[in-house]
Amino acid sequence: MNTVDYYQMLRLSAPEAIVTVTMLVVLAADLTVLRGKSLAARFNFGALLSVLGCASAACLALHRHVEANLCDGMLVVNPSVDFIKVALLALTIFTVLISTPAKFTEHVGEYLSLVLLGTIALLFLVSAEDLLMIFLALEFASLSLYILTAFNKRNSKSAEAALKYLLLAACRRRSCCSASACFTAWPVPRTSATSPRPSPARDLIRCSSPRW
Repeated sequence: MNTVDYYQMLRLSAPEAIVTVTMLVVLAADLTVLRGKSLAARFNFGALLSVLGCASAACLALHRHVEANLCDGMLVVNPSVDFIKVALLALTIFTVLISTPAKFTEHVGEYLSLVLLGTIALLFLVSAEDLLMIFLALEFASLSLYILTAFNKRNSKSAEAALKYLLLAACRRRSCCSASACFTAWPVPRTSATSPRPSPARDLIRCSSPRW
């Protein structure tokens, strides 16, 4: 029976854990300490906390040199993955900074938390090789992006864009599930060393063709 080392899992997912703690701190600070402050002060303080958390996670991912594969691809860490994580965290910092002067919402903590939540999902997405983990991370990232697209309730174009995004994502989800079921459920025939190997493209066509 395979045992899971939770300390190793937490150590390998340290950048994601730092961003998660940052998200909770930003949300708690905006709901408690900064509730009576001005909108600019709330945005500046929340952006400062978000930038510090993302910068700390990026520094940790940049300076560690670890190669690991946990739970058969559920969590993969190597220098290439860490480089992509640093790029995602840098884009998150840029997104937070350019949204600081905006005044489209009064829910500052919720907005910044959704940005960080989408970042966490993308960080797990680039660290996954397991099909189920990839699907879950992609769905969590899409959920955050749905809400962020429709966050400006005063603009009708925001709601229209969110609805279109939701419909397109539903089609993408169905296609992804169908393709995954096709590849995982189709039986692979046993072949000998001398017999030719069956073509995957032919099996895919046979799987996707309707049976009358």
